[in-house]
This record gives sequence, structure tokens and C-alpha cells, in this order.
Amino acid sequence: MSLFQHQPTSFSDIARDRLGRQVSALSDEVGSISEAIQKLARRTSREAGHIARDVTEEALHRGAAAARGLARSAGKATRAVKHDPLPAVAIVVGIACLFSLLHDHDS
Repeated sequence: MSLFQHQPTSFSDIARDRLGRQVSALSDEVGSISEAIQKLARRTSREAGHIARDVTEEALHRGAAAARGLARSAGKATRAVKHDPLPAVAIVVGIACLFSLLHDHDS
């Protein structure tokens, strides 16, 4: 028998010793898995941040382009109404009539 290491003698001592080593090894594996999950979470978080920034930039770009397009259309419509206001008046009157009919129908 060694002075530094206890040698198990009974079946229960052997089982307890093996179970202790297995629990220790399992604990080490769980620690390694936990570290890997934390690294993956940090990497995924960084990637999500990059994707969110890219999506935001794209949305801002498209929004600015849409606003420019609407401004051009509004300018054209303004010039058209100044040139000939009758179609615009007809549209407004038509919409008012439609709302009036819908309102009377709901009552």
C-alpha cells in the first residue's frame, strides 16, 4: 500500500472512487461546454450587431431614396395642379362623395 494514495479495498470503496472520478470528469466537460457556449454567444452577438447595423444602413438608404422619389412626385403633382387644377378638384370632390356614401351607409 502506498503512503500517498488510498487504495480502495471494498466494492463500495471502488465504486465510490470510480463515481468520484466520473463526476470530476463530467464536471470538467460541462465546464468546457459552458466556455464554448459563452464564446459562441459572444460571437453570435457580435454578428447580430453587424447584421443589425447593415440592415439599418440599408433601410436608411432605401428610405432616403424613397423620400427623394416622393419629393420629385410631389413636385410634379404641384406643377400639374398649378397648370390645370380641374383634375385635382375633381379627385377631391370624388373622394368627398365616396366618404359621404360610406358614412351614410354605416349609419
